[in-house]
Amino acid sequence: MAIFDNTGSAMIIIGQDSSIILANPGWAGLTRISRVKSVGRRWTDFIYPEDLELLKKDNNGSNENFTRTNEYSFRIIDAVKNVHHCLVSIVVIPGTTNSIVAIVDITERKRAEDAIELANKKLNLMNNITRHDILNIITGLLGCVDMANATTSAEERVSLLRDIKELTRIIQRQITFTREYQEVGVHLPLWHNVNALLKKILPNFTKSGIAISSEFEMMEIYADPLLEKVFYNLLDNAIRYGETLTSVSIYPSISDKGLSLIFEDNGVGVAPGQKYEIFKRGVGQNTGMGLFLTAEILAITGITIEENGVFGTGARFEIRVPNGTWRLPPR
Repeated sequence: MAIFDNTGSAMIIIGQDSSIILANPGWAGLTRISRVKSVGRRWTDFIYPEDLELLKKDNNGSNENFTRTNEYSFRIIDAVKNVHHCLVSIVVIPGTTNSIVAIVDITERKRAEDAIELANKKLNLMNNITRHDILNIITGLLGCVDMANATTSAEERVSLLRDIKELTRIIQRQITFTREYQEVGVHLPLWHNVNALLKKILPNFTKSGIAISSEFEMMEIYADPLLEKVFYNLLDNAIRYGETLTSVSIYPSISDKGLSLIFEDNGVGVAPGQKYEIFKRGVGQNTGMGLFLTAEILAITGITIEENGVFGTGARFEIRVPNGTWRLPPR
């Protein structure tokens, strides 16, 4: 019993009908339900619905008696709807109809693996796109050189030299962006303290004359190490394009689906036809890469962003952090 209570993994003893007879502290920590309140409940009630269907098939369609010796990999939902990826082994206790279920939470490892896989896909795609774009620009550049050599007009030659210079700058911007983009997903995601991140970024904007307020509890979100760049880009974007901007508010909103981080300002806002376009590569008055890069960094851990402000009254960027990728750290 001492091993049962003190092991680092979650463990429960279940009866033939899948009901919990005894639970250890690890189970209480995983499910956020006390050991006493767990007794009598079916442990299958904590299994993610889709995964439970797979278990039923493996158990000849039955929802009961997951008690034979076996090993599984599935998701478990805790009391606050967080999803945990787990490795589960079931061992029948000799001489009884009961079984011991041992559960190892591999959520952090699974998140890291998924993030690396997604990052590699994005990097390969971006390399192909960037190479294609640069080759097209070089084609135009060589055309301008040929025309400059062929013309006898000094005025036309000057105009073509300006075009050559601008095309060269575009290639330079493309290469600079590629260097920044290749950092996305290179390092494993980690938990970021939102307050600490904002305190680090806000001093960069003290000379802007813009009033910036932030209201956050001590919350953390699981994201790529470049999350700091996301916050910086959103504030920089507001100041660049807000025109009538005088203030920015940053605050959280929590719902059943997860946490939203809101960046709201009182500038001119974003026109209805541009609300989705602004996150596309190359769209914008500067490099056209800031908000695209922002969305890509967030996507590494399944976080999304949208602009849902009212045009004419201000921009409102909402970063949606799904349950399981945000938490309130222990005090």
